[in-house]
Amino acid sequence: MTPRVIVLRPRRLTRPPVRPRPVPARPRPVPIRPFPSRRVGSSVLVGPVVEWDGVRGLHIATCDRCADTMTAVSAGRAYRWVEDHECDPELAALLANLTGGTAA
Repeated sequence: MTPRVIVLRPRRLTRPPVRPRPVPARPRPVPIRPFPSRRVGSSVLVGPVVEWDGVRGLHIATCDRCADTMTAVSAGRAYRWVEDHECDPELAALLANLTGGTAA
């Protein structure tokens, strides 16, 4: 009996057709309302501001005086936080002392 040899060759793999992924529509930039205490070009720390984080898709409200932050899906909620936010005066003074800024 003669041995039978079967040659196995790897198949050429075909890639599945590439489907274009739908590109999510970029949200319109939200105009940032300056906070009344914001002074550009001075050493005075500014109050809370709202910025858009395009990577996470969130609005971020940040207070430079007390380092408090808040994230929200809607701009309205972030601006409400800015309007209602009250800094802890002792914490703001301590942070201003450490960073060389002026406490508000």
